[in-house]
Amino acid sequence: MTTRRMINGYIWEDDFFLQLTIFQRLLWIGLVTVCADDQGRFTDSAAMVRSKVFPMDDIQLSEIEEGLKAIANQEGGIYL
Repeated sequence: MTTRRMINGYIWEDDFFLQLTIFQRLLWIGLVTVCADDQGRFTDSAAMVRSKVFPMDDIQLSEIEEGLKAIANQEGGIYL
């Protein structure tokens, strides 16, 4: 079954979201839209996240890992 997720335009006014870097914002949107399952759970594999969120980009796994840690450490962030 296909899962459809929508991101509300108010995200651009959210304190949590705006404290992230541009890369982290894009990563967060990718996590929510293509990596989360129906219960909102994420995979803990940076390689899997990279393959789903950035399939055609040359992004180092270390950048993905750093981005995931930054998102998780932000107040109001996700728990990995």
